[in-house]
Amino acid sequence: MSSALVERSDQLALLRNLVESPGRRGSLVFVFGESGHGKTCLVDALLAGLDHRFRVLRAGCEPIGSPLGFGPFLAVAHQLPEAVRNELDRGGERPVVYREMARELASEPTVLVVEDVQWADEATLGLVRHVGRMIAETSSIVIVTVRPEEIDPAHPFRVLVADVGSRAVRIELPPLTIEGVAEMAHGTGLDPELIHASTLGNPFFVEELIRHPGIDIPATVADAITAAVSGLDEDTRRVVELVALTAGGIDVEHLEDDETAVDIGCRRRLLEVREGRVQCRHDLIRAAVDAVLPPVRRRRLHRNLVRMLEQDGDRTLERTAALAYHSHHAGLSEETARYAVEAAEWAARVGSHREAARAYGWAHEHRQSIPDERRRAVLRAAAYEHLLVNDFERAIEISRDLREAVVNDAQRAEADTWVAFFALRYGDIELAERYVSAALEQLDGEIPTPALARARAAESVIRLNRGSTDGIESAQEAIDIARRAGASAVEADALITLGTALVLEGSDRGYDLIEQGGALARELRSLDAAARAVNNLGVLPFHDMRLNEAAAAMDEGLRYLAAEQLDAWYVAVEATRSHIAVLRCEWEAAAEALARVLPRRTCLSTEAEVWLIEALLRLRTGNESALAAVDGGLARADHGGGPRERTMAAEVALEAAWLGLLDVGAAADRYRRLIGGPTVARGGWPAGRLAFWANRLGLEVPDVPLPEPVAVELSGDAAKAATLWREIGCPVEAAIAEAFAPDADLNDVFATLDENGAVGSAAGLRRRLREAGVTGIPRGPQASTDAHPAGLTARQQEVLALVAAGYSDAGIASELFISPKTASHHVSAVIRKLGVENRVQAASMAHTSGWVEA
Repeated sequence: MSSALVERSDQLALLRNLVESPGRRGSLVFVFGESGHGKTCLVDALLAGLDHRFRVLRAGCEPIGSPLGFGPFLAVAHQLPEAVRNELDRGGERPVVYREMARELASEPTVLVVEDVQWADEATLGLVRHVGRMIAETSSIVIVTVRPEEIDPAHPFRVLVADVGSRAVRIELPPLTIEGVAEMAHGTGLDPELIHASTLGNPFFVEELIRHPGIDIPATVADAITAAVSGLDEDTRRVVELVALTAGGIDVEHLEDDETAVDIGCRRRLLEVREGRVQCRHDLIRAAVDAVLPPVRRRRLHRNLVRMLEQDGDRTLERTAALAYHSHHAGLSEETARYAVEAAEWAARVGSHREAARAYGWAHEHRQSIPDERRRAVLRAAAYEHLLVNDFERAIEISRDLREAVVNDAQRAEADTWVAFFALRYGDIELAERYVSAALEQLDGEIPTPALARARAAESVIRLNRGSTDGIESAQEAIDIARRAGASAVEADALITLGTALVLEGSDRGYDLIEQGGALARELRSLDAAARAVNNLGVLPFHDMRLNEAAAAMDEGLRYLAAEQLDAWYVAVEATRSHIAVLRCEWEAAAEALARVLPRRTCLSTEAEVWLIEALLRLRTGNESALAAVDGGLARADHGGGPRERTMAAEVALEAAWLGLLDVGAAADRYRRLIGGPTVARGGWPAGRLAFWANRLGLEVPDVPLPEPVAVELSGDAAKAATLWREIGCPVEAAIAEAFAPDADLNDVFATLDENGAVGSAAGLRRRLREAGVTGIPRGPQASTDAHPAGLTARQQEVLALVAAGYSDAGIASELFISPKTASHHVSAVIRKLGVENRVQAASMAHTSGWVEA
C-alpha cells in the first residue's frame, strides 16, 4: 500500500463497495478529513481502480476567494456534458444546470467528485444538494470531500448536510496513530513518537518530515516548507510564490520563459503540472508560502498576475473572476472596479450570493473608479447582495454611500428610500423612519415613481412594526403607486405587507395576498421579497398556534430557501421552526437547529428570537445555563426586537420567574409594559400566552379576547384546558394546567413531563405544588439520570460510550438499532448536556472523567 494510504484501507474498501457492489444504488458520500489527511489520495486510489463502466467527472473548489458561481465546474467544463457546458457558457441559470447534471448522472454510471466543498460557492452547494436528493434513483456516485475544521457554524454547508445528511454516507479520515507513523517511517531511523508528537498524526506533515531528514523536526511543518522555498534561487522562488497566490494554478504557456524554474519547483516537490496548469503540490504548501510573503512583494506579485491574465485574448468568466481577485489584492483601482462588477453580476445571476457580495464589496471599495452613470446601480446591487447573505450592517453602509452618487434632490430622495429598505430588513426601525421621512418630504406630491412607491412600502412596514392599523392603508397606497409606476418588485413587497397586516387583523384573505406577492417576487427574481413571503406564510399560522400547519409551511419554505441559498431568511425560518420543536418537546431537533443559527450574525429581530428560543429550551430542559440565555435573549429583545420579539421576551421572563430563576417583579414590569400596547390589545394568542404565565404568578390578566385553552382555564376548568393544550401540541402547558385541576393524577402529569424530558418544567411544577401545600408529589428524574455527574440518561450514556469509541452516527445507529437521524439527535443532546462544542471534546471528557473504559 502507498504511504499516502496508510491506515486508510477500511475507508477505501467502503468506497469501493459502494461503487462495485452488485445491484448497487446511487450514493452521496461525504469524505471528512483535515487538510493533509489524505482525502485526495483516497479518491485517487478509488478512481485508479475503476473499470470502463464508469465515467469520471472531477471538480475541485478553490481556496482563494475568486467570486465565481459554479466555479469548480467551469474549470473542468471540457469534461462536462454538452448540455451543461452550453448552459454554463450562457451564464449558468441554476435550475437548468441542476436539471441537466441530474439527467447526466441518471443516464450512465458516473463517479462525480467535488473536492474541498468548504470553499464552494452557493451554486455549487445547491447542485450537490439537488443531485444528492435524487442520487439513490441512479447508479452513480457523488463523492464530496470537506475539511471539517473550516466549516464554522454559519457555513452554508451545514444547510446542505441538514437537508441531505440522512441520505449520505459519511467517511471520516482520522489522524494517523503512532503505529501508522512507524509504518511510514520504517527504515528511516527517525523516531515515530517524536514525529507523531510534532505532526499530530497528519499524514502530509509526516511525509514532509520524512522527506527532510536532515532538518531538525520543526515546531511546525510550515517551517520546513518555507525553509525549502527560501533555499531556492530567485527565479524559482518567484515562480513558486506566483503559483501560491493563485487558486487553480497558472497555465503552462504563461511560464514558458520560466521552464527551468518550474522544473526545479517540481523536482523539489513544491509544484506539479496537472492538466496544463502549474500548481502547488498541496494546499498546505500554498498556504505556507502565502503566509510568509512580505506585503509589498505580495502586491507586486498580484500585479504581475493581473498583467499575465490580461494577455489572454479569451476573456472567460473564470479568468474575469481571477482578474477581479488579483486586481483587488494588487491595489489596482480601475481594474478592480471593472472586473469585480462583471464577476459579481455573473455570480448574482447564478445565485452565488456570497461570491457576488464579496466581489461587489471590492467594487464598493473602489467605487470612485466606477463611471458615474453606473455607480448608483452597482451600489444598489452591492447592498442587496449583502442583504441576502446576512450582512445587514454592510448593506446599510453601502446604501448610505448611494447618496455620494446623486446629482439632484430626486436622486437623493431615491437613495434615502434604499437606506430605509435595508434598515428595515436589519430591524433598525428608527433609522428607517428617519430616512423614509426625509424621502417623503421630497417625493410627496410628485408623480408616481418607484422611489415614492418604495417609500410608502417602507412606511407601511414601519407602521406594522409599531402595531398601528395605519399600515394597511399605506400598504395599499404603495401597491397603487407601484402599479402606476411600473415598479413590480415594490408591488410584490407591498402585497406581502398588506397581506400580513390583514392576517394580524383577523382576515384570512391576507394569506392570498402574501402568496400573490410571493409568486410575483419569484417571477421577478426579487429574492428578498420571495423569501419574506415564505417566512410570513409560516410565521402567521404559528402566531395563531396552528403548529402543524405552521411546521408544514416552514419545512416547505426551508427547502426553497436552501435551494436559493437565501441565508438571512433561512436563519429566520429555521429559528421559528425550532420554537415549534421546543413547544412540542422535540429537544434534539430544536437543539440541532439552534446550533446552526445561534452563532450567526443576522437581523436584530431574528437574533433576539433565536436567543429567546434557546432560553426557552434551556428553561424547560433544566439546563444550568438557562438564566444566562434568558438574560441574553431579554437584552437582545430590548435592543432590536419588534412587537413579536418583545412579547416573546415577556413570555419567557414570566416563565423563568415561575420557575424561580428570575425576579418576579422584573418579569411583571416587562409584562405590564405590554398590556396597553397594540399587540396585546388585539387579543388572541400573543395575549393568551402571556396570560397563561401571568395567571400562574397571580398577575392581572389582560381584559381582551383570549384563546380557548387560556379562557377555559381562567373560567375554572383546568382539566379541559389541559386537553385543549394537548390537542394544540403543547405537552408542557397541558401538564402544568392539569396539575392544578381538582383530582388531578399527578403521576400522569409528571410521567408526561419526564417522558418528554421537560426536566426544568417538572422541577418548577414540583416547587409550585409544594408551595401550594399539595402532598403526594411524585419524585424527580430517574436514578440513572441522577447518578450520572452530567445528568445523562441511560441511553445517553450508551451513546457517549460509542462516541468515545470513535463511532460515527451511522455506527451508533447500527449498534443501538435506531435510525441515523435519531442517533444524531442523541449525540447532539449529549454534547449539549456536557457543555462541549463537538463530539471530539465529548469523547475526551468521557475518557478523562472515567465515564468510559479506556
